[in-house]
Amino acid sequence: MKTLETEIRRHLPTGGESRRLFHGRGKTFEGLEGVVVDVFSPVVLITLYTHYSDEWLLDLAALVRRELPQATAVLVQERYLRGAPSRLLFGDLPEQVLAVENELRFSLRLGDAQNVGFFPDMAIGRQLVRERSAGKKVLNLFSYTCSFSVAALAGGARQVVNLDMNRGALDLGRENHRLNGFDLRGVSFLSLELFRSISKLRKLGPFDLVVCDPPAAQGKSFTAEQHWPKLIRRLPELLAPQGEILACLNAPHLAPGYCQSLQPLLDFLPMDTTEIIKCCPLFSGVTDEDLQHLLGISRTREPKRGELLFSEGEEAEGFFIVGSGKVKVYKLSPEGKERILHIVHPCATFAEAAIFGNGRYPAYAEPLEKSKLVFFPKDDFLGLLHEHSQIAINMIGGLSRFLRQFTTQIEELTFKDVPARLARYLVELAGDCAEQVELPVSKAQLASNLGTVSETLSRTFRKMADEQIIEVRGKVIEILDRDRLEDLSYSYKE
Repeated sequence: MKTLETEIRRHLPTGGESRRLFHGRGKTFEGLEGVVVDVFSPVVLITLYTHYSDEWLLDLAALVRRELPQATAVLVQERYLRGAPSRLLFGDLPEQVLAVENELRFSLRLGDAQNVGFFPDMAIGRQLVRERSAGKKVLNLFSYTCSFSVAALAGGARQVVNLDMNRGALDLGRENHRLNGFDLRGVSFLSLELFRSISKLRKLGPFDLVVCDPPAAQGKSFTAEQHWPKLIRRLPELLAPQGEILACLNAPHLAPGYCQSLQPLLDFLPMDTTEIIKCCPLFSGVTDEDLQHLLGISRTREPKRGELLFSEGEEAEGFFIVGSGKVKVYKLSPEGKERILHIVHPCATFAEAAIFGNGRYPAYAEPLEKSKLVFFPKDDFLGLLHEHSQIAINMIGGLSRFLRQFTTQIEELTFKDVPARLARYLVELAGDCAEQVELPVSKAQLASNLGTVSETLSRTFRKMADEQIIEVRGKVIEILDRDRLEDLSYSYKE
């Protein structure tokens, strides 16, 4: 509870502003990944994405009441339960509650819907849009209740086109514009599916600013892994020369640098070494001076698929960040059987532990596709650690994360059978609400990663499909019964 208290005090609002007080979904607070706390004065909303005890929840309610004595109600929404029900922990809900941000107002649906209609964690994004919209034509994709559109008009946009499949959300978006006194003659609200509407959007464009803030999943029309690359490839058709794109990732199961990894799909928007280093958690919080030192010793490599980066037992020359593509790290048995330890995605590092100790790589590594990597030579990097404490502290944190990851992997291999391991993998891949996922690796690679063989994995997929838990269509997996899949993921060997 101390962590929550500290973070809530850091983010207390002023002047009745709505604010995200605690964001566990960013996965930076261990054990609190399923907790989000927002304030919409005079109501505090606690959103839970996993189960916490009633005693713990009442302690949290007492904490927010102490820190926000002006709050007249504390509402909890349990998103992990079917239907995402809400219940009051304290007080009564006012007849109308508005979100207030930078003197703009937004309608809310507290207690009535899975999403309340406004996301305080996107405050920085709305401010950025407001600052860059003067005189521009703006396209707001996956607009939901149109808060980005309101921010764009507040910043002087000359025209905004909002697109979302949810007609009810767009109606609430119209109300948000009226609440703030904006003339709707320069605003469009299109209840359309994006990829079927590209030609229509081309006729309405080109746009000076395109905002993309999709949910992790929107039925079968959008899933992050499957449709983000497709979306990025189509955006140039809609963008004016020198136009800008604001891409917002709302998928906690994907790496923080996932959007950056898609930049190579835009040949006019390359991801340079500076951006790759900045998106890496290992180097979060480093100063501009430290960044320049890191750039000074780094080297860029672009290996092809299957090109061996290093072998087990080879003397470690340094470690890598993945800028784009993905890399598998694996071991080989004496008979040559491959066992994938983990798959490294954009903005993540690998082989950093090897630069310490006996200084030898403990496994093999090779790209699963053409990749862009940033390499840090061992001797140069160790020299930096002696002189720059923040880099050393981040390195300790990174090694701790890998230790927890491998501890979990050993626990699952020891205590869980293949169906439970596969169920856990699918649950994590789907995040909180995706009904459909696409496997980011081949089934043979997935089998190796789960510690089994392809034949056993195929039988497990068939059995889960026969039991109507999932439906399998090549690499696309549709989740038919989320509750049973989660139950299976928690089961242990008998």
